[in-house]
Amino acid sequence: MMRKMPKMVHDDEDGNTLTIQPGAIETITWRFEGDEMVVFAFNIPGHFDAGMFKKIELK
Repeated sequence: MMRKMPKMVHDDEDGNTLTIQPGAIETITWRFEGDEMVVFAFNIPGHFDAGMFKKIELK
């Protein structure tokens, strides 16, 4: 789907999102404090519902 929409970009100035080209590798580093659950998800409509997310428990 992303290949069909090559001009779609999700880069934000705050550094919380990143758009990369197919096959490319990029890195985002986040630091969390506490002991709660964090959910990482694609911010493209339908992706979360399709299971494209990850839950991580902070300890």
